[in-house]
Parts: sequence; structure tokens; C-alpha cells
Amino acid sequence: MPRLLIVLMFTVLFVVSGALLSIPLIVRNPLPIVGIPGSAVFEEPNGELATKLELQVETGGRFALVLTAAGQEQPGIGTLYLRMLDHEMPPLALRPQTNSNHEYQAAGRFPMPGRWEVLVRKGDERQAFQFILRE
Repeated sequence: MPRLLIVLMFTVLFVVSGALLSIPLIVRNPLPIVGIPGSAVFEEPNGELATKLELQVETGGRFALVLTAAGQEQPGIGTLYLRMLDHEMPPLALRPQTNSNHEYQAAGRFPMPGRWEVLVRKGDERQAFQFILRE
């Protein structure tokens, strides 16, 4: 009986250790968390439409974002949307203003905290920047 108990304890220890060691393999890229107020920078060096997104969130959920378009012959980002993931809310269309040839700015207000995505579309191409907005 004690031998069976020792084997069982080592088996449980082995399974728990294996589960804990596999966590980095399961959680690859956790979503960035942005607080209110707070800021974040998202970089996609090989992005087809955009290479960088800078997000600034103020008290009350007001935000400003600056998007740097990828180095294209004819820069442009097409349409810009803010969408809440895991929620039935329709996407919010943002009106980007041109700061420079490859830089665009938009502003708005987050209706609530949660998982969000900034979606950039131009023709059939699309690119997404995802994050978690916390209170």
C-alpha cells in the first residue's frame, strides 16, 4: 500500500509539473492591457497596412490614437473601426485625419471596458490591433 501511494504522489507531481511548464507554450502573445487613464504602443514591423498604433486613453474613456501607415507608394489606410470583441455591439467607425503622408489620427470614446480591436481596412486587406481596456 505505501508503495502505491508513493507512485501515485509522484504521478500527480509529474502531471502538475508538466501542466505548469506548458503554460508558456499555451499562452503565446497575451493581449496588452491598457488602463483608464493609460497608453500603449502596438508595433507590427511587417504589417501590410500599418506598422505602429499609439493609443492614449484619458479618464472617462476618451481616447486618441495615432496610426503609422506602412511604407507604401500610395499611403492610405482606407477605413478605421473600433470593435468590441466578444460582444454584439456593432463596430464604431472612426474618422481618421491625416497628420502627415504616413500618419493618421483619430479620437473617440470607449463605451465600456473589455476586449477591443482597432481594425484597419483598405480594399481586401485588413489588419487588427487587439487589447484589453480595464477600468
